[in-house]
Amino acid sequence: YAQYSHFKIHSEQDYYKLEIDGYEGNAGDSLNDPWYGSNNSPFSTYNRDNDRSSLNCASMLKGGWWWKSCGRGLNGLYLHDPQDLTARQGIVWFRWRGWDYTLKKATMMIKPKGPQPQVAGTT
Repeated sequence: YAQYSHFKIHSEQDYYKLEIDGYEGNAGDSLNDPWYGSNNSPFSTYNRDNDRSSLNCASMLKGGWWWKSCGRGLNGLYLHDPQDLTARQGIVWFRWRGWDYTLKKATMMIKPKGPQPQVAGTT
């Protein structure tokens, strides 16, 4: 698993930039890699190319993500063969299993930090 104590997605005006810090876990900190990580990167899609690469990473890699330079992310394709030669388009957490291993699925869970106010009429 990979857990971050600080996780923030900025506004539309900032292209939904991802800001993360405080890694804890046993899967490796792929989001903070200085070249391929996602920290402080705007979100890119095939029709909104906001990454630093001259290529359209989201189009090439078949999914939107906080790309820096067309690394790999969790919004890729599910490849039936984890060692598929098109692994660059797969779901990859490179600090865990390396660049060519694609995952079957990934789950991102986000919760508010600290106690939450009670809503009237709920228990």
